[in-house]
Amino acid sequence: MDKYDATNDHYCYQGSSTLINKLGIKNIDDLESAERKVTVLTIQNNLLQLIYILF
Repeated sequence: MDKYDATNDHYCYQGSSTLINKLGIKNIDDLESAERKVTVLTIQNNLLQLIYILF
């Protein structure tokens, strides 16, 4: 096994290089899209909380 081969990695879905995740998404492109959306929502929420605290 190549040291960078993720197909047999216990942190990835079997036969895939996609990390096991709480959303259960097995397609890498779908996972990346979901991660971007979650990140945007988190940033927006934190920004709103900061604005509330400051004003």
